[in-house]
Amino acid sequence: MLHYSGDSDGVVPTQGTLEWMNRLGWKETTPWKAFTMAGSTGEASKQTGGYFWGLEGLDFGSVHGAGHMVPMDQPARAY
Repeated sequence: MLHYSGDSDGVVPTQGTLEWMNRLGWKETTPWKAFTMAGSTGEASKQTGGYFWGLEGLDFGSVHGAGHMVPMDQPARAY
């Protein structure tokens, strides 16, 4: 299962989601890693689009610069 959140989300803050996920006590399968803007060229290809973290049975992605409506706020990064 994938749960994603904008890192500027004031309705469901990323920090609260991470606290909930940490309390699950599930095994980490993928350590935190940044992702970049796929398909971009030049300096845009080096921009951090967000971060990804994997647990056994649950993955989490944060999308940089997005609020509660991630696909509307950052469509390229959400894709």
